[in-house]
Amino acid sequence: MCRALDYKTKMSISLTILPNGLRVITDFVPAVESVALGVWADVGARHEERAQNGIAHMVEHMMFKGTPTRSARAIAEQVEDIGGRMNAYTSREITAYHMHVLKEHAPLALDILSDMIQRPAMPDEEITRERGVILQEIGMTIDTPDDIVFDHYHETAYPDQALGAPILGKSEIVQAMRRDDLMAYVERFYTPQRLVISAAGNITHDEMLDLCATYFDMLPPDRDSAFAAARYEGGEHRFARDLEQSHIVLGFDGVSRHDDDFYAAGALATMLGGGM
Repeated sequence: MCRALDYKTKMSISLTILPNGLRVITDFVPAVESVALGVWADVGARHEERAQNGIAHMVEHMMFKGTPTRSARAIAEQVEDIGGRMNAYTSREITAYHMHVLKEHAPLALDILSDMIQRPAMPDEEITRERGVILQEIGMTIDTPDDIVFDHYHETAYPDQALGAPILGKSEIVQAMRRDDLMAYVERFYTPQRLVISAAGNITHDEMLDLCATYFDMLPPDRDSAFAAARYEGGEHRFARDLEQSHIVLGFDGVSRHDDDFYAAGALATMLGGGM
């Protein structure tokens, strides 16, 4: 297959950027009998329109709810029948779908992941069911002080911005989301240049490239999906509740992960607040 750019390190890590912009990264570890792999999407809560707050997280949930050839039950059974583990998460910056399987099951794992990412069915009945699950998650977060305190922090640090909105979304917005909204979001953001396919374990880089060429062949074309830069404002937010403890977040505008001081900032954060 054609490779646009290849990088190798003195370790076993290899990166290929395919002609369409899809990145494939592997860490070959021949001493193990399994493979951890997944799809990382460069899209999260900060890329949402304010009127669609929570859509990145809802899309993540709905990716597991079937394709034209696999039901939600079939996806779960095919993973568990081979002793695999599968999960996903949404953050403000990225959305990830990952699996851990025996090395011989890596092709099936990528087949399932690619089917979910490229051909999500998102049937209305599953949207209704999953909407209820997400509303319960929102309620649980509100009832968990050491979770909700971070939502209050982000909202204060980045007011009136997507970066300051909660990842789970607002209940009234989640209630109003429809299938067309979710599918349009996938078509806009789940494109080759926003995706990374990564694997670590007993699989070679060339094997991963062949599998990605086989399974990730139906991604939508890349689109212009610019988003506003973060504007850190800070401030103070207090929320009084009848609890036995106080939960406090003290935050500052920090440095970029590309900054020379990034690791020094991480060390300082550990010294000031890490551990017991």
